[in-house]
Amino acid sequence: MRIGTKLGMGFGAVLILMTGGFAIGVIELGSLNRTAEKMAASDWKKAQLTYDANGWVLQNATNTFRLLLATGAEERAAIWAEIDKNKNLITANFEKIEGLLYLAEGRKLMTEIKEARLPYVSSFTLVHELLEEGKTAEASRIAKEETIPRLGTFTEKMAELVTLQSKLVDVGALEAAKAYVLARTILVSFAAVAIALGVLFSVLITVSITKPVLKTIDVLALISRGDLTVSLDHSSKDEIGQMTNSLKEMVQNLKKVVSEVAQSTKNVALGSRELSSTSQGLAQGASEQSSVAEETTSALEQISANIQQSAENAKQTDVIAAKAYKDMNVSGESVVSTVSSMKEIAGKIGIIEEIARKTDLLALNAAIEAAHAGDQGKGFAVVASEIRKLADRSKQAAAEITELVSVGVGVAENAGELLTKLVPDIRKTADLVQEISSASNEQNIGISQINKALQQLDQVIQQNATVSEEMASTAEELSSQAEILDDAISFFKVDVALRQSGDLPEKSVALIEHE
Repeated sequence: MRIGTKLGMGFGAVLILMTGGFAIGVIELGSLNRTAEKMAASDWKKAQLTYDANGWVLQNATNTFRLLLATGAEERAAIWAEIDKNKNLITANFEKIEGLLYLAEGRKLMTEIKEARLPYVSSFTLVHELLEEGKTAEASRIAKEETIPRLGTFTEKMAELVTLQSKLVDVGALEAAKAYVLARTILVSFAAVAIALGVLFSVLITVSITKPVLKTIDVLALISRGDLTVSLDHSSKDEIGQMTNSLKEMVQNLKKVVSEVAQSTKNVALGSRELSSTSQGLAQGASEQSSVAEETTSALEQISANIQQSAENAKQTDVIAAKAYKDMNVSGESVVSTVSSMKEIAGKIGIIEEIARKTDLLALNAAIEAAHAGDQGKGFAVVASEIRKLADRSKQAAAEITELVSVGVGVAENAGELLTKLVPDIRKTADLVQEISSASNEQNIGISQINKALQQLDQVIQQNATVSEEMASTAEELSSQAEILDDAISFFKVDVALRQSGDLPEKSVALIEHE
């Protein structure tokens, strides 16, 4: 497994746990928030409304007794006004409480409270009426026998409602506390697990990286001292394993290189002796090659002169063909323009024919009108007759011109077609002449380059003769350097058999697969 994958899995697991803990914490905090909102918007408000209504009920109970003990009409009126105000407040509070009730128990208890309130209200209302009529004894009797027992029933139901609302507030507070404890426990648990996994993954990943790295460092230290007999074995597929495999391949290649250099050193010493004898033969061959190169250069100069003359002739022919092509294009454009003009003339003549036709028609109408006029229209009839004759001659002349123009257009179009067909042939001739000219120039350039190359070859041959003499002395120096190189290669430690044979097993290619 790659190091990046290990790190990603470790940190990913920690992040997933932290994210899960955060998500659950947010959910529990949302539940806590909903509980608090319900307490603030419903339970606390219902409890407050219930406490207020119960207080007004108790005030009206006290006011009922005050009403019985009052001695004056004004005092009774003031007490009754306060009772009536409290009664209206109680009614309004009951309506608000009913809108906030969501438990069946609470709605049932509210119905019982309203049912118990009606007899009580009717009773103390009757007491008030009797007192107003001066029937104090009757009012006291009804208050004792009806009002006070009904008040007891009513206040008992109110006390049950107060107890229920207090219980709901306590339950909401308990639920909020539980939600807080649960959220805190979940967050702490996920944090502890994430920390433990983070520590575990960090230790495992650190060990999996540092252990093979330290082993590789020891091997590199041996290689730096020239010991190529070291063994590298690492089976993991991560980047450390890939690095170890690459290092193993490098050591194998280095072993092969050292062995091949040692063998090459021996071959260089042997080759230096053969080089010394070969250099003498090179000097004699260089002299013969120089003579042949001079004869070839002379023949190429003559060929170059002939090709240059042909290129000049082709260039003049190309100029003439290009001019003929240009003139032919101009002639073609002139013919096209002539055809267009003739077609316009034919159109204009058509207009003249139309005018002559209309003039003839007008002269005919004039002759008819002159005939109708009798003797007075004879002169006009003569003029109309002359106009008709003029119109007929105009029509005849226009027809003849149209025919001539039509023939001219046909001739011009044929000429234009012939010129159009001729232009590509002239253009092709010009292109061929230009290609011949270009080919002649290229041949001339090629002959010049060959001539130059032969001159350079002659110089090289002359230099080879000099170098051949130097090669003999160089071969002796090369043999001496081969001995020095053999001493340097002996720094590396390789298998004895490998050094003697100068060969290694077939090179293995390490394929690094990116997972």
